[in-house]
This record gives sequence, structure tokens and C-alpha cells, in this order.
Amino acid sequence: MLSDFLRSLRAPAFDWIQVEVTSFCNASCNYCPHTVFRDAWTSRHMTLETFKRLTPAFKKTKLVYLQGWGEPFLNPDFFRMAGIAKHAGCRVGTTTNGIVLDKDTIDRIIRTGLDVLTFSLAHTEPCSDFIRTGARLDMVLAKIRMTAAAKRMAGADKPAVHVAYLLLRSNREEVKKLPELLKGLGVDQVVISTLDLPLSPELEREAFFPRTEEEYEELQSVLEAVRIEGEHAGIPIHYQIGYAGRRRVLCSENIEEAVVIAANGDVHPCVFMNLSAPDAQPDRLTFGNINNQPLDDIWRTKAYRRFRKSFYQDRLSPRCLRCSKMFIT
Repeated sequence: MLSDFLRSLRAPAFDWIQVEVTSFCNASCNYCPHTVFRDAWTSRHMTLETFKRLTPAFKKTKLVYLQGWGEPFLNPDFFRMAGIAKHAGCRVGTTTNGIVLDKDTIDRIIRTGLDVLTFSLAHTEPCSDFIRTGARLDMVLAKIRMTAAAKRMAGADKPAVHVAYLLLRSNREEVKKLPELLKGLGVDQVVISTLDLPLSPELEREAFFPRTEEEYEELQSVLEAVRIEGEHAGIPIHYQIGYAGRRRVLCSENIEEAVVIAANGDVHPCVFMNLSAPDAQPDRLTFGNINNQPLDDIWRTKAYRRFRKSFYQDRLSPRCLRCSKMFIT
């Protein structure tokens, strides 16, 4: 119908859609909301029916990232979901702790054509395994090697293997060993970030958030040395630092051209507005649910448009004003 055609022309084009395919997790990382709020956390898998409601939006999306506050491969429909997004013409990626990956799963990842497989890390020494209970360092490294070997065996160049490294204050020296640790493992890219969502007094102390130029330059110097060493090892390493003295116009979550879909179908501007523990996040921001309304209609609601405009009008919500993502340099 003509109305459907005109509707498609008005549909938003996204840089990426982040889809929380599950909020279940099989690890207990001490910095994760899933762990901090374990007693109040609601774990759920996104249903295939809910996921399929995003198919029209996928046709105008560059990247679909299947990850939220959980381990994506726990969802029994993960590969069907990845296949749907690939069929729509999107690049597809995910982030994993590696626990459930085995040879069969990795082979299936390659056959599905997953574009990016990111492994999460937060330390480079086995003695720090307590930080990520259940996701031991040696295990994650073994899964990275397994993935590289499977790609060679299949003659495949995908998925690109990435590492998301979380820098914590208590083990800051360990980051210097990252290039040597990953050298020769087949890692295509590393992104180092700091703790953006500290949810307890203990985690506040773990978060790097420089408040003076001197603190910022000191941290940048350490990370720049790591970047250069990574370059020598053939591993591109990027880093993100927040600095309290430099506020961005737009947050680094790209709220103008990206969106987050929670496991229950709720639509959020970013992952930090989506915690499955309502009592822990009274300022949780949701603009609708894709089970009740198409995503492009939700995107055009007055409330969502007002939220996006607030960044240009300096009328940010209190939650955004204090978010470290507004200070990523």
C-alpha cells in the first residue's frame, strides 16, 4: 500500500540498535548491575516474537548489537535472531564473557556470519579473577584462541574478534600488560573504557573519573603508552576517558542515531537507562514498548523528540547531567 511505502520513507535510519536479547547472566562480575542488584534483578529472555517486531527497523540500520545486561548466548534463540538481522542487511555483533562458548558454538557463530564477537575483560592477572567470578582470565583467553583457530580452519575473516577491557582503579597497573597478553591471539581490536555506572560506594572508588587536568593527563599518558605498545604488537587499541571538566554537547551513546531495546521490549535512549531492578533505578527512562507500538512510531513520539532536543537546548534530565558518558573525551 502507498501508506506503507510513505511510512517506510519516514522511518528513522539508525547507526545502531542495541538489543538486550537476555538479562540472564552466568557470571558475577563485581562491577555489574546484575551482581550489585542480584536480589532485586529481573532476569528474562527476549522472545523471538518480540525480536521480529524490530525487522522493519533493521532494514534501515547499519549495526544490530545483540547485548545488554546479560550473557547473549544464554538465549536459546540467539542464532535465529542474529540470522534475522543479517538477512535484513545489517552488520551484527555481540559481547560475551565466553563461558558457554565451545567449538560447536564458535563454528555456528562463523556460519551465521556474525560480524563482531567481543570478549569482555577487566584484568590481566589470574590473581584478579575474583573481579569476574565465573569468567576466569585463562578461560577467556582460551576461547579467543579457539575462535581464531576456528576462523583459520573455515577460511573465514569473520567475526572480527574484539576485546572490551574495563579499567578499574584497584588494578590499574594491570592494563599495561594488555598488549603482551593479547599478542598473537588473533584479536582485531581492543577498546579500553572506565567504569561508567558505579552503583555502590565501593564501585565509586573503583571508577576513574579525572576531575583535574593533571589527573586526566596522567591517565591519558598510561593509556597512550598501552596504545603504542599495542600498535607494535599489531593490535589496534582505543581508549575512552571521562573528564569532569569537559562536557560534551551530545553523549557518547549517540542518542540521535541509536536506540536500546530491553529484553521485555521497552525502548530506552541508552543502556544506562535500562536496569532490570526498578527499585534501584527510579529515574529509569522508557519511551514505549515495541510489543505495543512500532519502533519508528515510538522514535517520533513527542516525549522522545523532546528528550533528544534537550541536549541542544541545555535542558538535560538530572540523570544525563551526572552521567559520565556526557564527559567522554
